[in-house]
Amino acid sequence: IDVNEDPALIGKKYWEKEGYDKNIEFVQGRALDILEKENESFDFVFIDADKKGTLDYFKKSLSLQNQNGLIIIDNIWLKGSVLEPHREMHFSRLEFLKFIDKEKSLNKTFLPIGDGILLVTK
Repeated sequence: IDVNEDPALIGKKYWEKEGYDKNIEFVQGRALDILEKENESFDFVFIDADKKGTLDYFKKSLSLQNQNGLIIIDNIWLKGSVLEPHREMHFSRLEFLKFIDKEKSLNKTFLPIGDGILLVTK
């Protein structure tokens, strides 16, 4: 799901080339609007959307996640700004990290690659 078609067009040529076009579907639009209408479950979700909405995207994705599914959240550290937040997106990311920390039923793994990647399973 993406509001912009351009990133999907890049990926689409590769997933078609590898024969995954029957397994991967690009949907254009606002993610929360689309996820609210979704009834199917997911094996994999990659969240790299507007940072203010991360917690909302995560909660909705978690409700649609298969038992053994994986959610990946990109840019966890926001270049370190979550440690000294001064913009709304920094406070939103900090709120998300506090929420994740309290969710003891989830398996969480942080990968210190680039700006940080968080892997989450049930």
